[in-house]
Amino acid sequence: MGIFHGIRCIPTTTVDAEQAEALALLEAIKWAKEVELKEVNFEGDCNNVVMVVNGHRKAIHWTNNNIIEDCIYLLGQFEFWSCSFVKRTVNNAAHVAAKFSIEFPVKTDWNNSYPTGIEDYIQADKKAI
Repeated sequence: MGIFHGIRCIPTTTVDAEQAEALALLEAIKWAKEVELKEVNFEGDCNNVVMVVNGHRKAIHWTNNNIIEDCIYLLGQFEFWSCSFVKRTVNNAAHVAAKFSIEFPVKTDWNNSYPTGIEDYIQADKKAI
C-alpha cells in the first residue's frame, strides 16, 4: 500500500472506457512528475491498459497506442515505477473521483486532500486490498 498524494480531476471526452483509463494514467504520470515523485505505483481497473504498459503490446485498441507510448516514455523517467491491475470493487475511490470531474469544468487538484464525500470510499478501498 502506498501513500495518498491527492486527487486531480480533469474533464475530458473519450470514445470508450479504455481510452478514458489510458488518458487517466497519462495524466497521473504527468502529475507525479510535476510533484517530483521518484518512485511511483499506479493502479487501474482496466486490465488492457495495465497489460500494455507492462509490455503486452497487443492488449489495447490501436487508437490508444499514442497515449500508451507517451505513458511508457514518461514512466522511463522515474527511478522506479509499477502499474498494477486492481478490481473495480477495490477501486471505487478512483471511480467516484472521476465522477467529480463532471462537476468541475476545469482541472481541479486536491493536494494531500480529497473532495468532501470521498473519504469513505478511500477507507473502504484500503480495507478491501
